[in-house]
Amino acid sequence: METKGLRTMLRFIQLFILLWSLTMMGQAGAQQFPQRPVTIIVPFTPGSGTDLVGRLIADELAKRLGGTFLVDNKPGAGGAIGVTAVARAKPDGYTLLITSSATHSAAPWLTSKMGYDPKTDFAHISVLAEANYLLLVPVNSSVHSLAEVARFAAAKGGRLTYGYGSQTSQILSAAFMDLLGVPADGVPYKSQPQVLTDLAGERLDIAVADVSASQALLDAKRLRPLVISTPSRMSAVPSVPTLAESGYKPLGISGWIGLAAPAGTPPGIIRQVNQALREALASEALASRFVAMGLKPAYTTNDAVNAFIESQLEAWGTYAKKAGLKPE
Repeated sequence: METKGLRTMLRFIQLFILLWSLTMMGQAGAQQFPQRPVTIIVPFTPGSGTDLVGRLIADELAKRLGGTFLVDNKPGAGGAIGVTAVARAKPDGYTLLITSSATHSAAPWLTSKMGYDPKTDFAHISVLAEANYLLLVPVNSSVHSLAEVARFAAAKGGRLTYGYGSQTSQILSAAFMDLLGVPADGVPYKSQPQVLTDLAGERLDIAVADVSASQALLDAKRLRPLVISTPSRMSAVPSVPTLAESGYKPLGISGWIGLAAPAGTPPGIIRQVNQALREALASEALASRFVAMGLKPAYTTNDAVNAFIESQLEAWGTYAKKAGLKPE
């Protein structure tokens, strides 16, 4: 009996040592991350707001974690191509995704067959920034304020055309038109920069776009902003009034940009990247870059990020339904 008991104890000790060794190996692997280049997938085209943020974040992570962080643009299907690719990628920390309100808050309410689940298919790492949106017209348009939009629509036969290159801009555009009581027809585009090019060329009447994507054409005096979606004015476009200043109730939502990995990515790696993001988003250098793009740094802890994703999914769904948009 004593021999049998001794053998049982030895097996227990061996099992304990094995589990301890595996734990230490996992921690060591996380501590050495990254050991090879990390790819950050941006599911939209170069020049988009998510792309600009992705490249800034790639540089910041390289500085703080060492190694190489590469941005790979995989646009198409409203961002679904790039997002789905990450959802199916090996969960080892070497494939990350720039998430956004377009792909993870709005798309589920506009697409009947999603190739991914915005919550369960990802290990969300942090929110990076809050995005702010402008309602824009061509610079040669006769419209100079929200009050003039309805009159302009009536002069055109009662309907306007707006373009959208993301699910976020689709819902926000429809919400703006509903707020103004103006019938409008949405025209889908592959990307937001294409929308703005056609708007500047007067092939569209009106559009909604984030400040960062609009900045170049605003600086070139080819677009005119009518209002900004934020509760207060933004330093990047200080002359643009808010909805409240224009006599309308605020929409109550704004866009966001974040970072995620495939579900199942080791928690140690998620924590390391989250910590690096906390330091980066607290830095004055990155904050000033974000503010110049019309973005507000918005670091989120590992504990809070999932609750944020869920709340935004619900909020954008409310606005999609209110605007009468249905999954296609």
